[in-house]
Amino acid sequence: MLKQIALDEDSTLELKNVSFKGDRGDRVSAPHRNGMADELAAMANTHTGIILLGVDDKTREI
Repeated sequence: MLKQIALDEDSTLELKNVSFKGDRGDRVSAPHRNGMADELAAMANTHTGIILLGVDDKTREI
């Protein structure tokens, strides 16, 4: 999987950074549910794909 992350996103790999907020840091603030729904629908239409949470899609930092 690390090799795939290093190669960046493509039609079967989507990287998503996860951010938290709230008093206890227990509420997900990103990715937004609407954006995730769009990504899941697109991958469902192609019948393949991996969404990897916890990886910055710009820097590819885990």
